[in-house]
Amino acid sequence: MKAKKLFIFIFMVSAMVSMALAQDETEESFKKSTIYIHPVGLILSGIPGLTWITATYENDFAPYKAFLLRPSYMGIGEENDNMKSFSLGFGIRNYLSKPQSGIYLDITGNLGYSTVHLEDEYSNDAIEGSGIYIAGLGYIGVRGKWEKVSIFIDIGGGYQYSGASAEDSYGNEASFGGGMPALDVNFGIGFNL
Repeated sequence: MKAKKLFIFIFMVSAMVSMALAQDETEESFKKSTIYIHPVGLILSGIPGLTWITATYENDFAPYKAFLLRPSYMGIGEENDNMKSFSLGFGIRNYLSKPQSGIYLDITGNLGYSTVHLEDEYSNDAIEGSGIYIAGLGYIGVRGKWEKVSIFIDIGGGYQYSGASAEDSYGNEASFGGGMPALDVNFGIGFNL
C-alpha cells in the first residue's frame, strides 16, 4: 500500500513539473505569491505515530526579493507518550541570478513551542514538560518558477537556543536551556496564486 502511495505521489510531482515546464515563462505571467507544501514531511507522516506538516508562503515584493512565512507542526508518539512541536519561521529571500527564480540566499528566524508527555503504563508515573526555542539560520538554495507551479530546495545552517521545564508526577521540577548549531534542509512544491 505504501509503495502505491509513493508511486502516485511521484507521478503527480512529475506531471506537475512537466506541465509547469510547458507554461509560458514571461515575467508578465508570473504571480506574486506562492504556497508550498513540503512533501517529505507528508510522506514521513505515513509512519505510525509521526505527523509532520510544513508549508511555506512566499510573497515576491520586489524583483529580486521575497518575504517568507513557514509554519510547521510535528507530533511524535501516541496518547500516553508524545511530543508536539509548533513553529513559525519568517525571513527574506534574495535572488542572485534572475528575478524570482534561480539561486538565492535567505535569512530566516524561527520561533517554536514544544510539549512532551511521557507516562509509564505500569506505575502511572508521568513527566510533563514544555519549552520554547528561537533560531536564526542562513540558507542557500534554488527555485524554479513557472506560471502556475514553483519548486525549491535549500540547505541552511545557523544557531538555535532552547529553554524548557519539566515536572514529574511527584512534583519534582527541572529547568534547562542552552544553545547549539542548527541545520535545516527544505524541499517545497508550490502553487502560484
